[in-house]
Amino acid sequence: MTGWLSSFAAMQRLREAAVVDPVSTLTQLAEARQLRARAAWGRFADDQGDDRQFPLEPEVDPCSGEVLPWPDIPADFWRWVNGKGDRTEVHGEAGVFAATVIYDPKIGSYSDSQYIKLFGVTFHQDDLEAALRGKFALHNTPALPVPTRSPAGRKPELERWAEFGAALALVVYRGEKDAFKSQSALYAAVAGELTAASREPLSQRAVKNMVSQAWLWIDGEAIPPLPPEA
Repeated sequence: MTGWLSSFAAMQRLREAAVVDPVSTLTQLAEARQLRARAAWGRFADDQGDDRQFPLEPEVDPCSGEVLPWPDIPADFWRWVNGKGDRTEVHGEAGVFAATVIYDPKIGSYSDSQYIKLFGVTFHQDDLEAALRGKFALHNTPALPVPTRSPAGRKPELERWAEFGAALALVVYRGEKDAFKSQSALYAAVAGELTAASREPLSQRAVKNMVSQAWLWIDGEAIPPLPPEA
């Protein structure tokens, strides 16, 4: 493990350099691909509580030649640690970091997601020293692998999502007033169109956010601006 510092040692090095918030500095540099990081093992709670011991050195996909994740930590993992979202944990001295990763933020709660908790995290010593000297370099990191056991967002569902969106657009195009009395009425109108065409509509619960957004946008006759960031 020559060339790698424990999370505790990396924090101590930053404190010696008078860095006020060493743990945040580590995670921010790691997200920016300026500081490579590795983990000894991880817990993937959304994958049936799977605990995985990582190899000491990265493995390579024999088909694509791509470097596989673990022990090298994908930079995208640190994005969700720094975002301080659901179930985020940061224990710098212990080298333990956890976050819920959302694989397609554009679709929010409909996206595949996975809770990942990493243990025995270490940071590349040369990268850290270079950053302290102001000599930043970008390093390639592997991509986060999408969980294979999660049913969310799998291809069999994509066609039904596309059909529901198309039927929603059709209902709006026709402008039937009864469909816009409430969000439930809008869902019922869309589901009715799909059923009449021998399609099985997604449940109202599954498309709740979609219907809610559409109903609000139609009522306001505009796409509302995003709320200001906190």
